[in-house]
Amino acid sequence: MKDFNQKLALITGGSSGIGLAIAKQLAGLGANIAIMARRPEQLQNAKQEIERVSKYTKTVEIVRADVSNEQEVTIALERFVNQTGVPDLLIHSAGVTQPGLFHEQATDVFRWIMDINYYGSLYVTKALINPMRSKKAGHVVFISSIAGLVGVYGYTAYCASKFAIRGLAEALRSELKFDGIGVTIVYPPDTNTPQLEYEKPFKPPITKALASLTGILQPEVVARATVKGIQKNRFIVTPGFEASFWYAVSTFAGPGLHKLMDMLTLWADHQVKAGKF
Repeated sequence: MKDFNQKLALITGGSSGIGLAIAKQLAGLGANIAIMARRPEQLQNAKQEIERVSKYTKTVEIVRADVSNEQEVTIALERFVNQTGVPDLLIHSAGVTQPGLFHEQATDVFRWIMDINYYGSLYVTKALINPMRSKKAGHVVFISSIAGLVGVYGYTAYCASKFAIRGLAEALRSELKFDGIGVTIVYPPDTNTPQLEYEKPFKPPITKALASLTGILQPEVVARATVKGIQKNRFIVTPGFEASFWYAVSTFAGPGLHKLMDMLTLWADHQVKAGKF
């Protein structure tokens, strides 16, 4: 999809973070934008932000729905298609995480993260895929994470959800090729979003030490890489050096990936025991 002018993009999690940054960039390129999230006030604030940078249209559609509620999603998106149209672009950016040690976290946390990150993407895609298939054109984008490439200490629930997204995207890519629909999966590193701020108090010390080894991208950087990936019809998008490094290691290192993670985790444990975290 080279040209976004007057294309209709529906973005889940579009009221903040990476989703909002993508919405603003696409609006600046002439796309018509619809953002989907739960909180009306955040949606209204995001709508105003997007309209300020929109190249042509001054109207941003709002779809209020909880992506983890299949019935709510289905009803909201059926109404959206009937009133607004079938999206040319479907971008999944709704996501949550809460770090913690596996033996300490309740299964409710695992369920909450999977419900939003994986099932949220599944429900929205299910609700829109047949209308998109009928057009024989379009693009579906999944925002995964470096934690969808490699298991990270303290992120068992989050890694499971993001690895699930990876499997869904890879299989769906093969199926949708026959319908003229592209699929992209994005593996961003830590990004400066409200979600990153939320998770700070939950991080185990070793997780904090590991995080100190990496930088933090701005959501606009991830958004630019994502938009470029869509334009070039890339399946894999790795914003920034760290994402590219971990994708290469996870793809080519084989057992060396786990040895590297063991070394990093051991180093982090030593830092914690030395009182640095």
